[in-house]
Amino acid sequence: MTRIHVAFRAKNRAEVDAFYQSALAGGAQDNGPPGPRPDYAPDYYACFILDPNGYNIEAMINRPLDKA
Repeated sequence: MTRIHVAFRAKNRAEVDAFYQSALAGGAQDNGPPGPRPDYAPDYYACFILDPNGYNIEAMINRPLDKA
């Protein structure tokens, strides 16, 4: 099985949160709620969903909170 991961860069953390909520409302499956991902980078904030085809879709921002 081919695994596909697509990431979209958000303008701020609120966009990451909104993407996640909209995706779930549209039938996507949770694959990681919005939150910090310090294992990726100190200022990385992201969420992950699985679309109906099973693709891992991410919304992320990698900026300090005061600049988000």
